[in-house]
Amino acid sequence: MDGLFVPITNPITFRSLSDTKTILHLGDLHYGHPGFCATRWDRIKAKYRGRKDLLCIGMGDYWDFSRWSDRQSIRRSGVGSSAQDWLDDKVMDDVKAMADELGQFKWIGLLEGNHDWDFADGSTATSRLADLLSVRYLGTCCYICHQIECQGCRTTLTHVCHHGIGGGARTIGASINSLEHWTKAFRATIYAMGHDHSSFVLPCTYTPLFGRINAKTHEVDIVEHESWFLRSGSMLRGYIPNERSYIATKALPARRLAYPELRIGIQRTREDGVRRLKATIEGINPAS
Repeated sequence: MDGLFVPITNPITFRSLSDTKTILHLGDLHYGHPGFCATRWDRIKAKYRGRKDLLCIGMGDYWDFSRWSDRQSIRRSGVGSSAQDWLDDKVMDDVKAMADELGQFKWIGLLEGNHDWDFADGSTATSRLADLLSVRYLGTCCYICHQIECQGCRTTLTHVCHHGIGGGARTIGASINSLEHWTKAFRATIYAMGHDHSSFVLPCTYTPLFGRINAKTHEVDIVEHESWFLRSGSMLRGYIPNERSYIATKALPARRLAYPELRIGIQRTREDGVRRLKATIEGINPAS
């Protein structure tokens, strides 16, 4: 991962107050690995096929080739131009195959993971995948301002996404702690990471408070700030009989093969005598 930070806006239109949208974070497929669960992935594609309320964010590691350390080794040792062209062609075949797998979804954009590829022209496998799907390339870390509109009223929902760092978490507490630590970097409503293959969405157990001047009374109102933590899941199985994997090598726990959902709704509120629009969030952890 090259550390590229990409802030974007994302307009979302609701037809009515009863309308909802579903945000799905898809990543860590590890397509091409012997442990990739093709049957579960096919079920997920079938479940969401044709869903017009669905918005997706790619969380990286769509394939299994070339970790960051592998790419660093190639750079240090160097390869000839003909070998680089041959490798680029092989990787591009996988990029096109992944574009076919992901083509049915409506994308906000694609993050890069630590399994990627650097082409001779400086582009990456993820940036080329984004080009093939005609969606935004979101780099390593993305800050999204969802601009929500319904019948002339507007509000904003903030959302930060990162593929994730470090080794696989051995406990659920460690996975949550990485997200909580990230709240020191950004103030947002949704904090999402992938990488460690955990699959969950949950509300932050504490509610930060902040002061705001009431435009009508000129007094200080104490307002709560709700946050949600999400780990995006994976399609990589662990501990397959008679198969080798780094999950077994590192004695990591097997993970649920599921992608949590964020159900976004809206409601009208009145603050300082002014009618406003407010986003609501429901986290859904589907069965594995």
